[in-house]
Amino acid sequence: AIWLYTAFSCKFLEEVRKDYLVMMAHHVVTIALVTLSFVMNYLPIGVLVLLLHDASDVPLDLLKMANYLKLEARQGFYITEVLFAIMLSVWLYCRVYMFPTKIIRSSMWESRVACAVPLETWDFTISWLGFNLMLLALYALHIWWTFLLLRLLYNALSNSGIHTAAEVEYEGGSDSDKED
Repeated sequence: AIWLYTAFSCKFLEEVRKDYLVMMAHHVVTIALVTLSFVMNYLPIGVLVLLLHDASDVPLDLLKMANYLKLEARQGFYITEVLFAIMLSVWLYCRVYMFPTKIIRSSMWESRVACAVPLETWDFTISWLGFNLMLLALYALHIWWTFLLLRLLYNALSNSGIHTAAEVEYEGGSDSDKED
């Protein structure tokens, strides 16, 4: 339900940000993955996808709140900086390391092995391919956001802080606004 709400709010309630299309793609792929995991009896993988996302979403949302409240540097007890470090650590562990090494690997290989079907006689199905392509698409989005987070870290360390770097990196208008 939360993914349906966030997709709806991204489309109709929030202002359009630089990563609007990426966020919508993320929500569509995640909703499709969770639905297919139930339909295709891959429910443990769907639950783990949600668990790994939720593990990094909590510090991400706390960071957004601290950033909106401008709780940075000494006057904000360095809350934004600490939350950014926590969020980036959890993000890298859950979405960049655990997601491909545990979930994608399990879905691609161990689900077939668990059925005790030799690779030579394995009946390839389009649903298996679609499910795994969506997992790979979600991972590609994770890599893209990791690049943006690392660029944000670089800008924050070389400029005036997390809040200012985040405004430049994320809060600005859409990419099409820059072209005008």
